Amino acid sequence: ATLRGTARRHVLTFADTWAPGEAPARPLPAAVGAGQIKAFRLPTGPRPEAGKASVLLGVLSGEADRLEIRLNGTACPLRGRRELLPPAPAFPVQAFEIPPAALYRGDNVIEVTPVQEITIGWVEIEIRP
Repeated sequence: ATLRGTARRHVLTFADTWAPGEAPARPLPAAVGAGQIKAFRLPTGPRPEAGKASVLLGVLSGEADRLEIRLNGTACPLRGRRELLPPAPAFPVQAFEIPPAALYRGDNVIEVTPVQEITIGWVEIEIRP
């Protein structure tokens, strides 16, 4: 209840240690070929009652402004480059606007389809009241 109505960020993270014999599972960096779809699942908790939300995507190589981004099957239009406060990657991040009805309570799936091959290095959902 204390955090309701405040800004929040949901950054894709992953374990960086494994048990002996366990296969490493690293979702990033992710190479995605032209026309292929790469999906990322992020838990975001409660659905915001108001405000704006964005998918923030950092691309290590390739053209970040030539991507189709969908959240839970709904297209998210490009809004341009975004400067982030830490934590943040050392490479450019593009913001894609999430239509209000597309953001679900709990898990949300981001689908990225590039026109040219890209390597993704940062995935985040940002929610601002």
